[in-house]
Amino acid sequence: MKKVILALCLLAINFAIAPKGMAQADRLASFVGGEEALKDYIAKNANFPQEAMGNKPINGRVYVLAEVQEDGSLDKIKVVRKLDPILDESAIRLAQNMPKWLPQMRGDKGVRSTVRMTIKFVLDPRLKEAIAKQKVQDIKRLVEELKYKKR
Repeated sequence: MKKVILALCLLAINFAIAPKGMAQADRLASFVGGEEALKDYIAKNANFPQEAMGNKPINGRVYVLAEVQEDGSLDKIKVVRKLDPILDESAIRLAQNMPKWLPQMRGDKGVRSTVRMTIKFVLDPRLKEAIAKQKVQDIKRLVEELKYKKR
């Protein structure tokens, strides 16, 4: 099996913006296409690392802060509430590979701001059960089924 297995998790994201200088902002920083587009991006690009499955798969939330630069690029990405080193790294990698955002605007000028993302990793319950029972065939079948659904 691949080191990182795609589509093994149901991934949800809660999105909140914590901008610097919000009182003076005309428009807050946002993902191009809005919150739904961000959720779609994460669902399509998130990986549930095989190492995080183990005998007792890890589920939970990773809280990430990132600075949106004037040009919309993300910088200074860090985990502010950790879950597991493997899932924390997966969340950071996901944020690092995001396309540019729409920056916070003050007048007609882009300004730096900070965004907070909550990334929830939840392993599909059927897969969790197959891992616990070490049913290799079921695991392979579910991986393929979930990969197909992700498209």
